[in-house]
Amino acid sequence: HFHGTGEAWKFEDFEGRHGNTEVAFSGDYGRNQAGRLRLLLDFAVTGADLDRKLQEALPPAAQSVWREFNPEGTLQLTGRAYWRPEEGSSGEFQLAHCSGELRDGRLMLNSFPFPLNDVSVQLKYDGQTVYLTRFRAHHDDMQMRFDNGTATYSADRRWCVRLEKLFVDDLEATPQFRRALPPKLAEIVNTLNPRGEQSISGMVEFAGKAGSGFPVTAAWDTETIYSGATVNAGVELRDVRGKAAFSGTWDGQSATGDGTIRLNSVKIFNKYQLTDVEGPVSLRGSRLILGTEPPEGRYRTQDPAPAHRLSARFIEGLILLDAAVVLGDPMRYRVLLTLKDGSLKRYAQLYMTGNNRLAGRMN
Repeated sequence: HFHGTGEAWKFEDFEGRHGNTEVAFSGDYGRNQAGRLRLLLDFAVTGADLDRKLQEALPPAAQSVWREFNPEGTLQLTGRAYWRPEEGSSGEFQLAHCSGELRDGRLMLNSFPFPLNDVSVQLKYDGQTVYLTRFRAHHDDMQMRFDNGTATYSADRRWCVRLEKLFVDDLEATPQFRRALPPKLAEIVNTLNPRGEQSISGMVEFAGKAGSGFPVTAAWDTETIYSGATVNAGVELRDVRGKAAFSGTWDGQSATGDGTIRLNSVKIFNKYQLTDVEGPVSLRGSRLILGTEPPEGRYRTQDPAPAHRLSARFIEGLILLDAAVVLGDPMRYRVLLTLKDGSLKRYAQLYMTGNNRLAGRMN
């Protein structure tokens, strides 16, 4: 029912339906404390399908964001909205705040067409920022979850999604995943050619601008767990076990970042087992640096501190390695490798069956 006179009106317990969507709202129309006319609505929406009809009913800015994320699913929502005729807002409502939940959803970025299915997430909007919690989704065997995310959209149509405490389990660089990547990033992934499942945790941020022709950028601070993966780094690294921490950015054209690797073990040439592999790693576009970039000449005048090199245990000795790898086809690399105090006896035991006469240390 409703009642009022002149510029002051109240209405309560209005209900309506559109397909499967039920809407209930109450509100009032009149002048606020500043003396400006406005319509206030407190609303509750249940069973709202995220479909084309709903998209077309949204303001143009919201439709642009919709087209970037392509959401599907069922939405439950409560909140408050305003309409102010004095501002010449062309009949568009302004959302003051709301909270709700998306169930049975699906999301897919236009710039990264790798769909997430069975999406569920709780959301809260304070007029400027959307807060995302209890997010769950999957793609085939890959599981994704986070409990702290934010999404913003500014007047210049720029948007940003930041996911804290993100966990991605059983991610594999499948052909579909690689096809979804931006071309420059896909070149790097195809060159490294990672195979096998891996798990990632940490922070990931995506940003862009609504409309065509604007690239999506990214930043991340993550840790990756390897449980038997294979990677091509000039030579094939098999049965990689351990973890790598990496912070980096993607500007739409190239990736830049720095990190450290701490591998329990890795096998090279499908034969030689290295353990306790540790050290710094960096990426500058298509250049991958392991340890410290080695000099152009054959020797350097002074070796850097061991902490600046990649180190590994091999046949009871210590390997120190620096490498610069230009990712591409063919892959080009420059390597400086040092072996300290390796055991010839241990080498013969592991890799020269029937030869027990070798002894001594190698440097």
